[in-house]
Amino acid sequence: MRVADCQGVRLTDGDASKIGFEIEMEGKCLPANLPSWRVEADHSLYNGLEYVLYKPMPLNGFDRACDELMHNINKKSEFKYSPRAGIHCHINVAPLSLDHFVKFIVCYYIVEELLVGWCGKNRENNLFCLRAVDTDEVIEQFVVSCCNKDFTYMDENFRYAAMNFNSLQKFGTVEFRAMETRLNVEDWKILPRILHRTLKSSLKFQDVKDIITQGSLNGPIDMARDILGEDYFDIIKGNKDLQAVESIIFRGIRLAQEIAFLANTQEVEKSTNPFAMHVARHINPYEVKAKEYFADELEGLQRHRPHEARYQDFIKKVPDINDLVVAGRHIDFNDVDKGEF
Repeated sequence: MRVADCQGVRLTDGDASKIGFEIEMEGKCLPANLPSWRVEADHSLYNGLEYVLYKPMPLNGFDRACDELMHNINKKSEFKYSPRAGIHCHINVAPLSLDHFVKFIVCYYIVEELLVGWCGKNRENNLFCLRAVDTDEVIEQFVVSCCNKDFTYMDENFRYAAMNFNSLQKFGTVEFRAMETRLNVEDWKILPRILHRTLKSSLKFQDVKDIITQGSLNGPIDMARDILGEDYFDIIKGNKDLQAVESIIFRGIRLAQEIAFLANTQEVEKSTNPFAMHVARHINPYEVKAKEYFADELEGLQRHRPHEARYQDFIKKVPDINDLVVAGRHIDFNDVDKGEF
């Protein structure tokens, strides 16, 4: 079964070897007419433009397009670094088998935190490119989508994940959006190669669970080297010591194992998949953390019930956990014990 056969995925021309690329940029006298790039105004930027490849390109054509853009910037422009500006890379996954796609995403999440660290310090914990370590609801929803063969579950709420699955519905691609815009053409060229290397490495595993097993047997560092290759591992590792990298990759393996062990890629009816039936729902990752917090508060409140009448009165006033989120109310357990709530 192909990814394109799942609901909510647009099948486009081309294969996974071609990439789409977008560069947001701020500055003065930025070039506006280029053969390979469509230039658009971007109102999220200050005096900025967005450069979008006219069409998906193989890597050698993409390299020439990058050199063309850099040449024109160096010739007459004044580039300004901005935390608002980012680079987005699209990989066409619609023609892949669903099994291969899941393996690719498992490998990606193992190295995501390390990769985003290379992409720029201000990209970590960034609300416009959230990593799975920041909001693991994207992992849960990806599992739901695979189990249901339906990627409409990856709705607009997930557009600002570091790996954006919402673009499957628009372009048949996944969009990596976590790289800052820096005036380094070699880094522009390296990013899609890292993603392609991860895609290629995922094919080595017969079963998606084997990826996690190998990580456990060989250790996090060797796992990352195997996925990225020695050269790209050294590049994105930077000056981090191996102990820090080991912790980062270990977190990635723990996050990715949920996909490896729960994402059902077999072609089955939705109604026969109890896991998907149980958890299939639309999630807003920006609200989930708040709900979890207030749910813990309410659970604590239920354990401390020396004042039954006041407790019942509270429940009547706030009958649903969503109301707690809206109200933003904090419950102090000490006040509960004293009946002061």
